[in-house]
Amino acid sequence: MLRTGKGMPLGLIGVTAFGLTLPATRFVAPSLDPLYIGPGRAVVAALAAAPVLALTRQRVPTRPELMRLALVSPCVVVAFPIFSALAMERVPAAHGGAVLGVLPLATALAGRVIAHERASAGFWLVAGLGALLAVGYAASEGLGGLGDGDLALLGALVAAAVGYALGGKLSQT
Repeated sequence: MLRTGKGMPLGLIGVTAFGLTLPATRFVAPSLDPLYIGPGRAVVAALAAAPVLALTRQRVPTRPELMRLALVSPCVVVAFPIFSALAMERVPAAHGGAVLGVLPLATALAGRVIAHERASAGFWLVAGLGALLAVGYAASEGLGGLGDGDLALLGALVAAAVGYALGGKLSQT
């Protein structure tokens, strides 16, 4: 179990790494097939995670946990990377980041439906405001309406939100 003091730095590393995914995907999208980028991201993540899991002596997931992981993985390991790679072939990374700024609200909504989580009214207010700002910024870019890239971003958004909600429920064990 991690000490509380380690949570913030590790969270910052995680948020920074996630924030770099769209620019990195946009960089490689012209030269790699999106169906290669998705699994490639999973392999890189597994190579980074394996030593950490071994060094921290994490237990092997139980059979029921593995069954739940089998639901999470298609969302966050397959669908999100593929949809985001498809989107990055068509829209700028900044646009993708603005659209995915709705992800916290989408994840909260998915968590409400999937895990029956309840958030405070203040959370919904701030998450809604953040989503409005993200959508407003994306709309202000004037990319000529809803295109294939936006539809791919919507797929990535839904996949991540559902996967994160399922993962959050799984993390309780």
